[in-house]
Amino acid sequence: MKTITVVLLSVLTFGMLNAQEASNENNSKWKVKVRGNLYIPNEMASSPAIYGDFMVQKTIAPSLEVAYYLADNWAVELGVATSENTFSSFNEVTAQSFDFGSYRLIPLTLTLQYILDGEQIRPYLGAGVNYTPFIDKKASRSFEQVSIDNAVGFVAQLGFDYKLCEKWFLNFDIKYIVLHLEMETEAKVTGAINNVDFDINPLMAGAGIGYRF
Repeated sequence: MKTITVVLLSVLTFGMLNAQEASNENNSKWKVKVRGNLYIPNEMASSPAIYGDFMVQKTIAPSLEVAYYLADNWAVELGVATSENTFSSFNEVTAQSFDFGSYRLIPLTLTLQYILDGEQIRPYLGAGVNYTPFIDKKASRSFEQVSIDNAVGFVAQLGFDYKLCEKWFLNFDIKYIVLHLEMETEAKVTGAINNVDFDINPLMAGAGIGYRF
């Protein structure tokens, strides 16, 4: 993953050094992109630490994004992705493992982008908000009931478009999402209720194809 980040940063630097004064391609105002992404959570310990360290499955997350140019170098982008992830944890103190079931995540992102000029390569930076609902829950083996609240977080974005022809282009993109989750569990035998907080802060890195119109 560090390699992907280095490549994108290199392309961004190249674009900044070779930026040209150019208007948006043929005054096209819209872009649509379809991409495959790696969804890589960066889990942190729960608070309180009764469940220990959380583990969230890495998955492939397809996405669809639509961008509208506000000006030659500014655009607003709305994206939606889907990812099915299994949630579990391990408490090293008690040597207990916990299964919280699996959920389908629907990350929705809205970002404002600054796009550098370029003939073949157009790097961009973006920042905005993410809303992630948790749906299509599959049962937990460890608990009677588990619920995770839908979450809102900050997203930072880095990527570039590589022009194939007048309308078509390849897209490479990395998003880092700061995502804090709140979960409630109900024990099977005692019915005890516990509320825990944890962060998954996923990285979404992917490639795809886009069309400009």
